[in-house]
Amino acid sequence: MKGILTLGFLSTSLFLFAQSTGEIQGIIRDASTGELISYATIQIEGTALGTISDDEGIYIISKVQPGTYQLIASYVGYESTSQRVAVIAEEVTKQDIGL
Repeated sequence: MKGILTLGFLSTSLFLFAQSTGEIQGIIRDASTGELISYATIQIEGTALGTISDDEGIYIISKVQPGTYQLIASYVGYESTSQRVAVIAEEVTKQDIGL
C-alpha cells in the first residue's frame, strides 16, 4: 500500500511540474525589408534554452519556466538583438523579432 501511495504522489508531482511551463513562439524577419530569416539563432539569456528558426522564419522554445527573460536573436550578417519577454505558465508567449 505504501508503494502505491508513493507512486501516486510521484506521478502527481511530475504531472504538476510538467504543467508549470510556458512556450515562446514567433517569427524572425529582416527589420528593414520584412523578409523572413531562416535558420536564425534564438536563445534565452542565462539558460541552456534556445532554438533555430525554421525555413519560414518561425521559432518555438518549449518548456520555459515562468518568468521574465532576455531573448537574444542573431544571424550571420545582422546585428544581434535582445528583447525582454515574460513567460506565463501554460501559455504561449508570442514574440516576433526584427534583425
